[in-house]
Amino acid sequence: MTTISKKEVHKFLDKHPDIPFSAAKFEYSLYLAPEVVEYANVISEKILVESKEDLYSKKMIEQATTAEELLKLMRKPLSGGNRRRLRRKILEYETVMMPLIKEKTMKNGQDIFIENTLYFLAL
Repeated sequence: MTTISKKEVHKFLDKHPDIPFSAAKFEYSLYLAPEVVEYANVISEKILVESKEDLYSKKMIEQATTAEELLKLMRKPLSGGNRRRLRRKILEYETVMMPLIKEKTMKNGQDIFIENTLYFLAL
């Protein structure tokens, strides 16, 4: 599993001091306190009401058992909670998924697939 160390995060943040509120800097800063991010995710899932579509997507993620099903879900716009669920599920199949994701990323121009791939690789 690929992870970003706190040292790498600090290195990135130190190299980009001139952009205090950039999206990239914010994203990297989240890796400094994963426990805080996880706590915020748990709280938000309790507070936010899931739509019927979110519940359906959640069920699809939970029931996915093949690489092809997971790849299809990576192409689908998902809520934040479902994106997290999907990334965790993909990690369960990491050895099978990694070559497929690399191949599909090179061929796929769909923004949501690329975004999901980047998040997966950052985990």
